[in-house]
Amino acid sequence: MYLIERHEKILEILKEKNKVTVDEFCRIFGVSGVTLRNDLNKLAFEGKLIRTHGGAILIRKNNMSEIPFGERKVHHQNIKTNLAIAAVDLIIEGDIIFLDGSTTVASMIPFLKNKKNITIVTNSIEISYKLANLTSLDIIMTGGKLKRETYSLVSYQIDNILNEINIGKAFFSAAGFSIKEGLTDINTDEIKLRIKIIEKTKEVIALVDSTKWNKISLTTFLDTRQLSAIITDEKAPENMLLDLTKMGIKAILAPKG
Repeated sequence: MYLIERHEKILEILKEKNKVTVDEFCRIFGVSGVTLRNDLNKLAFEGKLIRTHGGAILIRKNNMSEIPFGERKVHHQNIKTNLAIAAVDLIIEGDIIFLDGSTTVASMIPFLKNKKNITIVTNSIEISYKLANLTSLDIIMTGGKLKRETYSLVSYQIDNILNEINIGKAFFSAAGFSIKEGLTDINTDEIKLRIKIIEKTKEVIALVDSTKWNKISLTTFLDTRQLSAIITDEKAPENMLLDLTKMGIKAILAPKG
Protein backbone atom coordinates (compact mmCIF):
# COMPACT_ATOMS: atom_id res chain seq x y z
CA MET A 1 0.00 0.00 0.00
CA TYR A 2 1.35 3.42 -0.98
CA LEU A 3 1.79 6.13 1.64
CA ILE A 4 -1.07 8.28 0.33
CA GLU A 5 -3.38 5.24 0.31
CA ARG A 6 -2.50 4.43 3.91
CA HIS A 7 -3.21 8.02 4.94
CA GLU A 8 -6.60 7.93 3.23
CA LYS A 9 -7.40 4.65 4.93
CA ILE A 10 -6.35 6.03 8.34
CA LEU A 11 -8.84 8.87 7.95
CA GLU A 12 -11.57 6.46 6.81
CA ILE A 13 -11.04 4.31 9.90
CA LEU A 14 -11.14 7.37 12.16
CA LYS A 15 -14.41 8.46 10.56
CA GLU A 16 -15.89 5.10 11.60
CA LYS A 17 -14.35 4.78 15.07
CA ASN A 18 -13.49 8.40 15.94
CA LYS A 19 -10.55 7.30 18.12
CA VAL A 20 -7.94 4.64 17.25
CA THR A 21 -4.67 3.67 18.95
CA VAL A 22 -1.28 3.32 17.29
CA ASP A 23 -1.27 -0.40 18.11
CA GLU A 24 -4.60 -0.89 16.35
CA PHE A 25 -3.35 0.92 13.25
CA CYS A 26 -0.15 -1.16 13.26
CA ARG A 27 -2.16 -4.39 13.27
CA ILE A 28 -4.39 -3.13 10.45
CA PHE A 29 -1.55 -2.01 8.17
CA GLY A 30 1.23 -4.34 9.25
CA VAL A 31 3.71 -1.51 9.77
CA SER A 32 5.96 -0.52 12.66
CA GLY A 33 4.99 1.87 15.43
CA VAL A 34 7.58 4.37 14.20
CA THR A 35 6.09 4.38 10.68
CA LEU A 36 2.57 4.75 11.97
CA ARG A 37 3.46 7.58 14.36
CA ASN A 38 5.12 9.41 11.47
CA ASP A 39 1.90 8.97 9.48
CA LEU A 40 -0.22 10.37 12.31
CA ASN A 41 2.14 13.29 12.92
CA LYS A 42 2.02 14.23 9.24
CA LEU A 43 -1.77 14.08 9.17
CA ALA A 44 -1.91 16.10 12.39
CA PHE A 45 0.38 18.71 10.84
CA GLU A 46 -2.00 18.92 7.87
CA GLY A 47 -4.87 19.54 10.29
CA LYS A 48 -6.70 16.28 9.49
CA LEU A 49 -6.54 14.64 12.92
CA ILE A 50 -5.51 15.29 16.50
CA ARG A 51 -2.80 13.22 18.15
CA THR A 52 -3.79 11.78 21.49
CA HIS A 53 -1.77 9.76 23.97
CA GLY A 54 -1.10 6.52 22.10
CA GLY A 55 -3.28 7.24 19.07
CA ALA A 56 -5.39 9.79 17.24
CA ILE A 57 -8.88 11.19 16.86
CA LEU A 58 -10.48 12.72 13.81
CA ILE A 59 -10.84 16.49 13.75
CA ARG A 60 -14.46 17.45 14.10
CA LYS A 61 -16.03 20.72 15.19
CA ASN A 62 -15.97 19.62 18.81
CA ASN A 63 -12.20 19.05 18.61
CA MET A 64 -11.59 22.69 17.67
CA SER A 65 -7.89 22.27 16.81
CA GLU A 66 -7.56 24.61 13.83
CA ILE A 67 -11.21 25.50 13.42
CA PRO A 68 -11.54 29.21 12.51
CA PHE A 69 -11.36 31.62 15.44
CA GLY A 70 -15.00 32.71 15.26
CA GLU A 71 -16.27 29.13 15.56
CA ARG A 72 -13.87 28.13 18.34
CA LYS A 73 -14.67 31.26 20.30
CA VAL A 74 -18.18 30.14 21.24
CA HIS A 75 -17.21 26.55 22.06
CA HIS A 76 -17.22 25.76 25.82
CA GLN A 77 -17.55 29.50 26.44
CA ASN A 78 -18.82 29.10 30.00
CA ILE A 79 -15.77 27.06 30.96
CA LYS A 80 -13.44 29.49 29.17
CA THR A 81 -15.00 32.37 31.07
CA ASN A 82 -14.42 30.61 34.39
CA LEU A 83 -10.79 29.92 33.51
CA ALA A 84 -10.35 33.53 32.41
CA ILE A 85 -11.68 34.93 35.69
CA ALA A 86 -9.29 32.73 37.66
CA ALA A 87 -6.41 33.82 35.42
CA VAL A 88 -7.09 37.54 35.77
CA ASP A 89 -7.17 37.11 39.57
CA LEU A 90 -3.44 36.29 39.33
CA ILE A 91 -2.60 39.64 37.73
CA ILE A 92 -1.61 42.51 40.01
CA GLU A 93 -0.94 46.20 39.43
CA GLY A 94 2.37 46.81 37.69
CA ASP A 95 2.53 43.38 36.02
CA ILE A 96 3.99 42.91 32.56
CA ILE A 97 2.10 40.01 30.99
CA PHE A 98 1.91 38.10 27.73
CA LEU A 99 -1.42 36.88 26.33
CA ASP A 100 -1.44 34.41 23.45
CA GLY A 101 -3.85 34.34 20.49
CA SER A 102 -6.09 31.53 21.74
CA THR A 103 -9.83 31.92 22.25
CA THR A 104 -9.46 30.78 25.86
CA VAL A 105 -6.98 33.54 26.70
CA ALA A 106 -9.09 36.04 24.73
CA SER A 107 -11.88 35.31 27.24
CA MET A 108 -9.81 37.31 29.74
CA ILE A 109 -10.57 40.55 27.86
CA PRO A 110 -13.73 41.68 29.77
CA PHE A 111 -12.06 41.13 33.15
CA LEU A 112 -8.87 43.00 32.27
CA LYS A 113 -10.79 46.22 31.89
CA ASN A 114 -10.75 46.76 35.66
CA LYS A 115 -6.98 46.35 35.91
CA LYS A 116 -4.66 49.36 36.16
CA ASN A 117 -1.03 49.97 35.31
CA ILE A 118 -0.65 46.71 33.39
CA THR A 119 1.54 46.19 30.34
CA ILE A 120 0.17 43.59 27.92
CA VAL A 121 2.40 41.99 25.31
CA THR A 122 0.38 40.02 22.77
CA ASN A 123 0.18 38.69 19.24
CA SER A 124 -3.62 38.71 19.39
CA ILE A 125 -5.37 41.25 17.18
CA GLU A 126 -8.64 40.83 19.10
CA ILE A 127 -7.03 41.50 22.48
CA SER A 128 -5.23 44.60 21.19
CA TYR A 129 -8.32 45.97 19.45
CA LYS A 130 -10.74 45.44 22.32
CA LEU A 131 -8.42 46.91 24.96
CA ALA A 132 -6.96 49.71 22.84
CA ASN A 133 -9.16 52.46 24.32
CA LEU A 134 -8.14 51.73 27.93
CA THR A 135 -5.44 54.19 28.92
CA SER A 136 -4.77 52.22 32.13
CA LEU A 137 -3.28 49.42 30.02
CA ASP A 138 -0.17 49.62 27.85
CA ILE A 139 -0.29 47.25 24.88
CA ILE A 140 2.70 45.98 22.90
CA MET A 141 2.11 43.84 19.80
CA THR A 142 4.75 41.38 18.66
CA GLY A 143 4.12 42.08 14.97
CA GLY A 144 4.46 39.65 12.10
CA LYS A 145 2.33 37.90 9.52
CA LEU A 146 -1.43 37.66 9.98
CA LYS A 147 -2.73 34.15 10.73
CA ARG A 148 -6.39 34.38 9.81
CA GLU A 149 -7.48 31.19 11.58
CA THR A 150 -6.54 32.64 14.96
CA TYR A 151 -6.67 36.42 14.36
CA SER A 152 -3.07 36.54 15.53
CA LEU A 153 0.33 37.63 14.26
CA VAL A 154 3.12 35.11 13.76
CA SER A 155 6.69 35.81 12.73
CA TYR A 156 10.15 34.34 12.88
CA GLN A 157 11.66 37.86 13.19
CA ILE A 158 10.61 38.61 16.76
CA ASP A 159 13.93 38.86 18.59
CA ASN A 160 14.31 42.66 18.35
CA ILE A 161 11.05 43.33 20.18
CA LEU A 162 11.24 40.60 22.78
CA ASN A 163 14.90 41.11 23.68
CA GLU A 164 13.93 44.46 25.17
CA ILE A 165 11.03 43.17 27.28
CA ASN A 166 11.01 41.27 30.58
CA ILE A 167 7.69 39.48 31.03
CA GLY A 168 6.46 38.63 34.50
CA LYS A 169 3.58 36.31 33.64
CA ALA A 170 2.66 34.62 30.37
CA PHE A 171 -0.78 33.10 29.78
CA PHE A 172 -1.17 30.32 27.22
CA SER A 173 -3.75 27.80 26.16
CA ALA A 174 -3.05 24.66 24.11
CA ALA A 175 -4.63 21.97 21.96
CA GLY A 176 -3.48 19.27 24.38
CA PHE A 177 -1.79 18.67 27.72
CA SER A 178 -0.14 15.63 29.26
CA ILE A 179 2.36 15.25 32.09
CA LYS A 180 4.89 13.58 29.79
CA GLU A 181 4.53 15.78 26.68
CA GLY A 182 3.58 19.07 28.35
CA LEU A 183 1.60 21.70 26.45
CA THR A 184 1.20 20.79 22.78
CA ASP A 185 -0.32 22.47 19.75
CA ILE A 186 -0.73 22.04 16.01
CA ASN A 187 -0.02 25.69 15.19
CA THR A 188 3.70 25.47 14.37
CA ASP A 189 4.05 29.15 13.40
CA GLU A 190 2.76 30.38 16.73
CA ILE A 191 4.78 27.78 18.62
CA LYS A 192 8.01 29.53 17.62
CA LEU A 193 6.72 32.75 19.17
CA ARG A 194 5.54 30.97 22.30
CA ILE A 195 8.92 29.32 22.89
CA LYS A 196 10.64 32.71 22.60
CA ILE A 197 8.16 34.27 25.02
CA ILE A 198 8.70 31.47 27.54
CA GLU A 199 12.44 32.17 27.50
CA LYS A 200 11.69 35.75 28.62
CA THR A 201 9.05 34.94 31.25
CA LYS A 202 9.29 34.41 35.01
CA GLU A 203 5.93 32.65 35.46
CA VAL A 204 4.13 30.58 32.82
CA ILE A 205 0.43 29.96 33.41
CA ALA A 206 -1.68 27.63 31.28
CA LEU A 207 -5.46 27.81 30.80
CA VAL A 208 -6.46 24.29 29.77
CA ASP A 209 -9.96 22.90 30.20
CA SER A 210 -10.39 19.24 31.13
CA THR A 211 -11.32 18.14 27.58
CA LYS A 212 -7.70 18.76 26.52
CA TRP A 213 -6.04 16.79 29.33
CA ASN A 214 -4.28 13.57 28.31
CA LYS A 215 -4.35 14.68 24.67
CA ILE A 216 -1.25 15.25 22.56
CA SER A 217 -1.08 17.52 19.54
CA LEU A 218 1.69 17.87 16.97
CA THR A 219 4.41 19.82 18.79
CA THR A 220 5.38 20.47 22.40
CA PHE A 221 5.99 24.14 23.14
CA LEU A 222 6.25 23.88 26.94
CA ASP A 223 7.62 21.12 29.13
CA THR A 224 5.39 20.43 32.13
CA ARG A 225 8.20 21.33 34.56
CA GLN A 226 8.34 24.83 33.05
CA LEU A 227 4.80 25.52 34.26
CA SER A 228 4.22 27.76 37.25
CA ALA A 229 0.48 27.07 37.34
CA ILE A 230 -2.29 25.49 35.32
CA ILE A 231 -5.89 26.65 35.48
CA THR A 232 -8.58 24.11 34.64
CA ASP A 233 -12.07 22.95 35.61
CA GLU A 234 -13.30 20.40 38.14
CA LYS A 235 -13.38 17.56 35.58
CA ALA A 236 -9.59 17.46 35.20
CA PRO A 237 -8.16 13.99 36.07
CA GLU A 238 -7.43 13.77 39.79
CA ASN A 239 -4.30 11.66 39.29
CA MET A 240 -2.81 14.30 36.97
CA LEU A 241 -3.67 17.09 39.41
CA LEU A 242 -1.89 15.15 42.13
CA ASP A 243 1.15 14.61 39.90
CA LEU A 244 1.36 18.35 39.23
CA THR A 245 1.18 19.13 42.94
CA LYS A 246 4.03 16.70 43.61
CA MET A 247 6.05 18.52 40.95
CA GLY A 248 5.53 21.82 42.73
CA ILE A 249 3.16 23.16 40.06
CA LYS A 250 0.07 24.99 41.25
CA ALA A 251 -3.15 23.44 39.93
CA ILE A 252 -6.02 25.92 40.11
CA LEU A 253 -9.60 24.70 39.71
CA ALA A 254 -11.64 27.60 38.41
CA PRO A 255 -14.91 28.10 40.30
CA LYS A 256 -18.11 27.74 38.31
CA GLY A 257 -19.55 31.05 37.16
